Amino acid sequence: MGIMKKQTLYILVITIFLLLIAGELILLFKYGQDTWLNKIGFVLTIIGYYGTGLGFVQKSDILKDFDGIDDMTSPNPIKFLSDNFIFLGIISSVWAVGLGAKRMPNSSFSLGCLGQIIALVTLPILLAYFLFHLLVICPFAYFSYLLASAFTESITGSAEDIEMAVSSNEKVAEKISIRKIISSNPAAAKSFLIGIPAIFLAFITKMISLFFA
Repeated sequence: MGIMKKQTLYILVITIFLLLIAGELILLFKYGQDTWLNKIGFVLTIIGYYGTGLGFVQKSDILKDFDGIDDMTSPNPIKFLSDNFIFLGIISSVWAVGLGAKRMPNSSFSLGCLGQIIALVTLPILLAYFLFHLLVICPFAYFSYLLASAFTESITGSAEDIEMAVSSNEKVAEKISIRKIISSNPAAAKSFLIGIPAIFLAFITKMISLFFA
C-alpha cells in the first residue's frame, strides 16, 4: 500500500511538472514576440545559468557541512521537490536573520539599518523569485537532472574506470580517476552536466538566429 501511494505521488508530481512545462511553452511560443530560436535559447539560458550556479554552490565551501540540498539534482521527484523547498527556505532564512530586531553590540547600526531597508525593499523580488523557481525552473530542471542522473549513474556504476597520470615540473605524477571525479560530488557533476551544455546550446541558437534567421 505504501509503495502504491509513493508511486501515485511520483506520478502526480511528474504530471504537474509536465503540465507546467506544456503551459509555459504554449505561452512562450504563442505570445512571445521573438523568433522561435531565441525562445528556445531563452529556456536553455534559464536551465544553463541555474544548473551552473547551483553546481558552483554545491562545489564550493558555502554549504560544505550541509548536504540537505544534494537531492536538488535527484531523479526522485519527491526528493527533488523537497530539497528545492529546503533551498528556498535557506534563502528566506537569510532575509529573516537580516531583518531580526536584535543587533550585535559591535555591529554598525547605520549599515545594519540600511541592510534591513534593502531586505524589505527586495522582499517582493524574493517572493517573485520563489514563484518563478517553483513554477518555471523546477519543472524544466527536474527532467534535465533526470537525464544527467542517468548519465552519471552510467559512470559511477561502471565496473570499469580510466585513470590518467598528471605531473608538472618535477612533482610526482598524480592519478586522476574519471569515475572518482564524478562520484566524489555527483550533485555538482550533474549540475555542471546540464548547466554548461545548456549555456552552450543557448549560445548556438543565438548565433544561428543572428546569421541565418
